[in-house]
Amino acid sequence: MPKHNNSIFLTVLLLLALGLFTACGTKEEPYDTDPPQLSQLSADYYNQLGITEQARQQAKAVFLTCPTIEGGELQLRLPDYWTKLYLFEIRNVDDNIIISLYDRYSAEISYRSGDLWSITRHTYEDYDATFAQKLPEAYSQIIGANSAIIGTDEKYIYLISLPTDVRFDHEDELATDIYRTSMQAQRKIVTDFLEINHITVNEDAPELN
Repeated sequence: MPKHNNSIFLTVLLLLALGLFTACGTKEEPYDTDPPQLSQLSADYYNQLGITEQARQQAKAVFLTCPTIEGGELQLRLPDYWTKLYLFEIRNVDDNIIISLYDRYSAEISYRSGDLWSITRHTYEDYDATFAQKLPEAYSQIIGANSAIIGTDEKYIYLISLPTDVRFDHEDELATDIYRTSMQAQRKIVTDFLEINHITVNEDAPELN
């Protein structure tokens, strides 16, 4: 597959509050009627943003469409209240789609990068040329610095990557608590991503820290 020398930014730091999400279908669907319990610190911050416990329980699912280089799309399924909490970046680097999630509090208030995690789509050829860990052993291994294969389809391999260093102010108690809350929410987001995009789950994926 030919490579592009320059990164093509399909969408840079999508501000969720700008309404760049669209609900799929004509009937609204709930996101999670039994959302994970928040610590008191996070709950107080959510309430300041207007995200009450009732709002969390009644949140509707919204979908972020991520265009791909070949004219297709990938989708993320998220609760509507996340528009107040997070930023997204969607890039195409050397024909690999990279979807990144950032914590808005860390990025805009405590002035840290706020990186939470990224999902990257590789072709099998690109994966083999890029990483030392080879298939099939790689399905159960940590890839590179801190990545893991979360799923595959006929043409692509999907990796999730976590930062290897702290991207929030660890001296800020709220920033630390929000980061932990967002990481707890990661499992559902990734599970939904694999399901709605018809990606086969890698059941052997290791846990990342």
